[in-house]
Amino acid sequence: MINEFICKKKYGEVTSIRKMNGAGPNISWLIATDENKKVILQKNSLPLSHLTLIDEIMGILFEQGIPISPFLNIEAGSNLDCVWIIKTFVDGRNCDLSILNDIKQASNVLKRIHSIPIDNMNNNYYYLSPHDPIHWLVNSEDKINNFFRSIGNDNNYIKLIKYCEESIGNMSLHDYKKLPHSIVHGDFHGGNIIFKKKYLEQIIDFDTLCVSPRIHDLSYSWFLLCRKERGGFNVNVEYSKMFFNNYFKNNQLSILEKKFFKHVLILRLIPTSDYLFQLKKSKPAFFKKYLSWTIRALESVSEFFYSFIN
Repeated sequence: MINEFICKKKYGEVTSIRKMNGAGPNISWLIATDENKKVILQKNSLPLSHLTLIDEIMGILFEQGIPISPFLNIEAGSNLDCVWIIKTFVDGRNCDLSILNDIKQASNVLKRIHSIPIDNMNNNYYYLSPHDPIHWLVNSEDKINNFFRSIGNDNNYIKLIKYCEESIGNMSLHDYKKLPHSIVHGDFHGGNIIFKKKYLEQIIDFDTLCVSPRIHDLSYSWFLLCRKERGGFNVNVEYSKMFFNNYFKNNQLSILEKKFFKHVLILRLIPTSDYLFQLKKSKPAFFKKYLSWTIRALESVSEFFYSFIN
């Protein structure tokens, strides 16, 4: 089936297929063809209408010179239960958290993304990401109840609800919408930033692309890029200072952004019930690992890490 699909799109005869590792519910394959091309075929769980909007925002980023590759092809699956996307394969290495210059280049690109004007953008671009913290602030009680059901009433994960309730109690929907907005990548971590040798080559993986408060992106990016090592959550204070000094060379966090920085980050880290139900269905072995990762991340989000922001 994959061979026929790729041939139909005129990428040549398939010479090799390798299933790629991924943390989310999507499934991807790296395809090599006899025309010496490499593409990624992805079975995406988001609706076609959603991915079409993402494709439009990617077009804006591309026009503004952000280093990305727009989708090569996007179409609904035959049973309308998924969307098939063909993407350019970007060869290179991931952002290295131990290399200060990597973090600096990543910070520069993030700043460029956030600097793109949004005044005349389609209202449908706002809060499009399924991971946008705003989803916790609308019908919060129902969202928490659904989350409780999605974790299977497992007491090991009850603390996630406590983190969620605390942040919801400290930040309203009105507060969130008053924060400075921008285009946000939404998942701007080392695995989605590709380098060739010393230089940033491309940003990838845009399932969480939307217009949202910039600290939705900034807090999550900082937390994952300025760790001392992948897999852990000990923040590198030196790299953090550089990250923020570089990002805020000509501006600074607003009073509201400082006030809600932590709560936006917490709500970004906690997965929604919809995402967890999808993950449990598509990758059950990864489900508990993901929740454990989230708990460890939240336990590391403390006031200590925000001292240099203030």
